[in-house]
Amino acid sequence: MAALDETGNYDKQEIPRETLIFLQGSSVKKFVVLHSGLVEILYCDDVEEGMGEWDILEKSIRIGLVKGEAILEAAALLDVNVPFFYSLRTVSDCIISSAPVTSEDMAKRVQRNMSLNVRIIKDMLTQIESGIYLYRNYKYLWHKVAFIADSLALSRPGEYGPEEMGRDSLTAPRMGSGLNEYSVTLHGLIKNTEGCPEPHEWDANLFQGEIQDLLRLYEVHDSLQVEELFDHRQYLFIKRIIGKDRKILSALFHKDEPLNFYIFDFISQVQSKVQGAVADLSREIWQLMNQIFGEGGWVREVYEKGAVCESESSQFLYYLYIFSSRCRKDGMNLLGKDIFSLFSVFDDLKKFVHYKPVLHSPEPAEESGEKAVSPGDKKLGKYQGLLDRILEFSGLPGDFRDEFHSVMDRLAGMEDPLEASEEASLLRERVNGLYWRLYECCFLKVIDSDLKGFVPGIMLHMGVVDERFLSREELTAVDRLYASNLYSHDPVPVLTFPYFLEKIYNSPLKPSLTEMGESFAEILKRQEKLTPREKKSVEYFYKDTPEDRIHYEISRISGDLAGLLSGNKKRFLPFLNSAAVEGKLERLFLAPDEGAELIGNYRQRDYTMFYREMLITHDQGRDIIQCEVFPFFVLYPLFGNRAVMWQEMDGNRKNTPGRLFLPLFYSGKKEETLLNLLGEYRWELQKSIAGFNWTDPVEGGVVGSYYDYIQFYKKNPQITPEARKRLEEFIRRTKSDKDRFSQDYASWLTHEFEGRVKLNPYVRGIFYRYCPYPKEIRTEMAVKPLYAELEMKFQNRRQKEILRVKSKMKKMEPKIPRELKDYYEIYLEEKES
Repeated sequence: MAALDETGNYDKQEIPRETLIFLQGSSVKKFVVLHSGLVEILYCDDVEEGMGEWDILEKSIRIGLVKGEAILEAAALLDVNVPFFYSLRTVSDCIISSAPVTSEDMAKRVQRNMSLNVRIIKDMLTQIESGIYLYRNYKYLWHKVAFIADSLALSRPGEYGPEEMGRDSLTAPRMGSGLNEYSVTLHGLIKNTEGCPEPHEWDANLFQGEIQDLLRLYEVHDSLQVEELFDHRQYLFIKRIIGKDRKILSALFHKDEPLNFYIFDFISQVQSKVQGAVADLSREIWQLMNQIFGEGGWVREVYEKGAVCESESSQFLYYLYIFSSRCRKDGMNLLGKDIFSLFSVFDDLKKFVHYKPVLHSPEPAEESGEKAVSPGDKKLGKYQGLLDRILEFSGLPGDFRDEFHSVMDRLAGMEDPLEASEEASLLRERVNGLYWRLYECCFLKVIDSDLKGFVPGIMLHMGVVDERFLSREELTAVDRLYASNLYSHDPVPVLTFPYFLEKIYNSPLKPSLTEMGESFAEILKRQEKLTPREKKSVEYFYKDTPEDRIHYEISRISGDLAGLLSGNKKRFLPFLNSAAVEGKLERLFLAPDEGAELIGNYRQRDYTMFYREMLITHDQGRDIIQCEVFPFFVLYPLFGNRAVMWQEMDGNRKNTPGRLFLPLFYSGKKEETLLNLLGEYRWELQKSIAGFNWTDPVEGGVVGSYYDYIQFYKKNPQITPEARKRLEEFIRRTKSDKDRFSQDYASWLTHEFEGRVKLNPYVRGIFYRYCPYPKEIRTEMAVKPLYAELEMKFQNRRQKEILRVKSKMKKMEPKIPRELKDYYEIYLEEKES
């Protein structure tokens, strides 16, 4: 791990992600300004004397994030009432200035430089506001984890030990108790709660939370407010003062230094209390997670009992896995911990992910089609005045807000905002540019807290920006859907658009290619070659910063892509609206879990789907192997009837993931669309991997063989006259070789896999070789004459490759490259990864 030089003096130095800036327990000896990027605040609960950097960071949990532009830990540097109890580490690539300074020097600088003085206070206020917002999100995560713990306890009847016989209940707390102990407590509480039903063992309906609500298990914790830790009224008053113009503040502080000191001291204390509250809550969440998910924890205990009686427990364990997975993204964002990687019990629970039970819940009542939301509406009141709240949150200038509001008012006043009139067309064109600027600003403002907070999360994820454009029924549906899981990792990433932008911001992903295939890196290189005069005429000069990567993705890609996904680039609005929606939103909603499951089902039929040929370099030379790289399936926050295979990889970098874009609310057939996208993806990926040789029947792999098959089918003696005639008709009604390949690939993974002969023998041989079914399926098929020869040829080729790789690995022992070993064990031997 890289670390900043304690004595270095940098002027906007580029710092890679995972660089340590400050370590918990050390003194702050440098003045650091974060100009761009994201930095995490880490806290270790049990730092012992002599612990090394790695040990401290390994045991730390994330308690906050700071984004540029910000001064880091100025209060600790000034040695006021805020001891430095935290570590700071970069999350994304950052631009940072750093200079060594003592507390005395810093105090003198602040006294002399009133502009710096005011800026430090404003930065501290910003971090307090972020901490208050984060505290609410940590509370929400605590609620999720506690809910899972209570569901586990309620699903077990609770066995009394001899010492508890004759007692109605114990009073064991949730935290620190054994599962049986806490189960007895809850079941005893049920007996003393009027109207609360006793759940059956393995009752999956517990995940609806009705019993937990009747027992009022979360009221005390949910009522906790971080604002109660300090004088909130005084804080708001000081915040109002600091909001004044900097010149006014400078003059005020010059004339009244005690006021300056008092405000600084008060704000420092508030910041310390807020950070301490978040640290305490995050520690409580992490301890509870370890208690229920850890080895020997509650989930393991329940799983092992359920494995014995799988027929009764499978429904409960399915929902346990689903609800636990909903904690995963929040755990990664808030705590910086991936529970699926850290707790082995999820490897066992994963087998229930394809179980499809149905909870017994009443159907939601039909809502009226009225578009108005009344201020007193308990269910949808939070949508009242949504546009104003989002605009206020954005912090954009007043003239932008006025213009955006004016355009939205005129569109809302139209009977059909998608009509073909010139006025409507101009308004739609104008709102498209304004909307994506608002979207970008709100995303960048919320990236250091939680992407799923209601404002602006309901716009970022679901595309709801103004309640006037949706009916009451649609808002009710959106509200339910927004509470669902919006990011699936298992194993193919299917995620909503903000989570995709988050990866670009934090550097794991580069921005998308433009529609013309130009990359962000190419834009930067082209800009470097411009003369100073040419640079002045450039509309926007990009820098390789997290903020500019987001600006590029949204300004250069999103506006046009939204029109493409909608199905009509001239008559669409970039946000969710009733005029575009065709059908009920629940039916149209493409849930990430649903998408991942469908893709996973197809991947089980063609296990080579996401593999690509790559050249690896290691200590003992170079090798060409097959490596699996999962593309991203990104769900855009709008309604549409088209899906797009945007790019198969990032330029010529063969180890980079592709990206496929779909509308979050999709009117087409989801299974057919995803299968067609996968066919297009395989075609484009193999073309890129093969390069200029893609049309060669040998070097071009599956696309070269298929291209050769289409081009020369008339001279192919292996194709019968009847098959040739059907192929001619197929070519006439399809647009391109890619379209033909996708349709045949779809038949290979559906009809042919299920035993219904659809393809001619020649094209079946192509798919059998390059897109093979799993070993157990091929073994069953090989007993039939139709497949016996194909399997024999496949095994001959495979055995030659196995012998080659085994021979190479034997020479490399004991230092066999991990990639080569994985290629042999997972791909060639076809073991489950």
